[in-house]
Amino acid sequence: MDRTRLANIAADITLKRFFTDTNVWVISRDFEDGDYAVLIKHVDPRYEYGYEYMGVFNFHSVEKAKEQHKIMLEVMAGERLIPDERKYRSNLLH
Repeated sequence: MDRTRLANIAADITLKRFFTDTNVWVISRDFEDGDYAVLIKHVDPRYEYGYEYMGVFNFHSVEKAKEQHKIMLEVMAGERLIPDERKYRSNLLH
């Protein structure tokens, strides 16, 4: 996925962050290996450690990015939690 599409997702999530009451941080990140991502950190006592992360990465397909973006918006709207991190991490690389 190209930077422009990822930047559009980041802009959408950042804008919607200002209109939510959930405890969510939006993070744009460049990694040393050249990858880049937009991440959210959702703080909620229902998580094992009190927070979880999820993101959209440059190596995701457009379909995967759309799916992740949708889930992020649902988390920010308070409609759901981030999927189980152990399962999520194993899917990040695929």
